[in-house]
Amino acid sequence: MGKVPKIIDVARLVVLTRENQVLLVMPRLKQQWHCPGGIVKTSETTREAALREAWEETGLRLTLIRQCVLSLTDTRNSKQHERISFYLARPTKLVAYAKPDRREIEKLGFFTLAEMQGMNLTDTTREAIHRIEFIGLFV
Repeated sequence: MGKVPKIIDVARLVVLTRENQVLLVMPRLKQQWHCPGGIVKTSETTREAALREAWEETGLRLTLIRQCVLSLTDTRNSKQHERISFYLARPTKLVAYAKPDRREIEKLGFFTLAEMQGMNLTDTTREAIHRIEFIGLFV
């Protein structure tokens, strides 16, 4: 019988502007777009981790609106699985102030649903955005 994979908790934010654009980041090590976020530290909640990681990656202060996707699990790695919680957030300042952490993030941008159709998104990001669209959070 194989070893049980380690579960890593990850928190991500779907940052939605008033113009229905979503903030996506492309890390230096992965050539795929995803929502800002990262690993939850043992001393923090998923909400706290989502806000911290988004600040570190984008320099934006954000307001959490609600948890929008309880959990998606990325099981591509047989040694560890990522349990990903997604939250919906809005920028608290003008989006022109977004500045990626160049050590970690290669680029960032705000994109419409139509623009995201042809983009190289991670599977979990595409699924989270689809679920948010399905329940009517894009207005």
